[in-house]
Amino acid sequence: MASGEQKLGELAEQTSTLSLHESPPLLANLPQEIIEEVLARLPVECLLRFRCVSKSWLALITSHYFVNTHLDVCKNKHESGRNRLFLIASFSGLGKICSISSIVPENSSPTLIELSRFSKSPCRSPRILGSCNGLLCLSTVNFKLILWNPSTRKSVEFPDSFIQTSSGCYIRYGFGYDERTNDYKVVKMFSFEKNGGRHENKVKVFSLRANSWTMMSGFSSAYIYGKCGVFLNGAIHWEIRDTDVSNSSTASWEIVALDLGSERYRTMALPSAENGKFYWTLGVSRGCLLACCIYYPKRTHLWVMKEYGVVGSWTKVASITLSDDHRGYITVLHMTENCEEVLLKLGTQLALYNSRDGSFKHVECVATPRTIEVQSATYDESLALLDMGHDGQI
Repeated sequence: MASGEQKLGELAEQTSTLSLHESPPLLANLPQEIIEEVLARLPVECLLRFRCVSKSWLALITSHYFVNTHLDVCKNKHESGRNRLFLIASFSGLGKICSISSIVPENSSPTLIELSRFSKSPCRSPRILGSCNGLLCLSTVNFKLILWNPSTRKSVEFPDSFIQTSSGCYIRYGFGYDERTNDYKVVKMFSFEKNGGRHENKVKVFSLRANSWTMMSGFSSAYIYGKCGVFLNGAIHWEIRDTDVSNSSTASWEIVALDLGSERYRTMALPSAENGKFYWTLGVSRGCLLACCIYYPKRTHLWVMKEYGVVGSWTKVASITLSDDHRGYITVLHMTENCEEVLLKLGTQLALYNSRDGSFKHVECVATPRTIEVQSATYDESLALLDMGHDGQI
């Protein structure tokens, strides 16, 4: 006999094929909690249509409870095919073109299926600052920030924030979700170089719920290498390098994490690196923190923190040797559950790396020989922001 989970999945699949002109007879006699379970398994495209079925369905689908329930189902159901890749390609003389693809498993390998390609992005010349719960945080050329849900096309715009600075200041961003207060937050860090290779970091936080920027406690650190932090487990993470060490082969690296709920900082150790010149980059895939150690000129070790916050759980899952055709700044976009295949952004190109035989397979994307830059972010399909009122409150 089919399990309850299987029956719900089958019913959700049947329901997703209904048109707006059809009544949902297979749901008519079901309890409300079963209807909610079925709807939570549907893709966003269907749910946006089904808001027109009835007032009760509209109220349910746009409720905070349902938005979070649907997101949890998407995150826990890897085979749903709702993981998306957002690319912004910059062309010499041609501006920017955006593309959205779905990362779906095909014979256990991740495959990109292009969903849309459009020349008009949600803002002019956007830069990606972070991704969380199906939302992308983008900056614009007119000193605005945007939280944008590519699945629903809903967005919220607000002004960037500044403080009076002198020379020697650099900016870092982070974006994440505070589950305790149901609040999306953007972190902006102003880092000032001090004596001895240290940096004093002043920090401002934008709260979507309060619709305002506030100063929070700053901290002292080494040089923050990551321009945009990665969000996981309620915290934003940046890789930092001890600039007091002039030789990069012996540089001291670690992770600084900002917990958005407690607004406290903590540090975590990175795996031990081999001798030689290298740098670290951070990423997130399948709910795990990733760390890439890039050795000059063309070797990369990929590590996964299998138990969050436990330094001893760092596990090396791939050792990648780059050919001259695949040289470039490495970003890990997606990794299969068995860690055997990794979707990488190498400079302006995408490639699928197979750890079993060390091979690379070129992946078509918006990049062309005239591409000068490719920005990327992965996100889960979600209804985030759909539960916002007209006043911007969630």
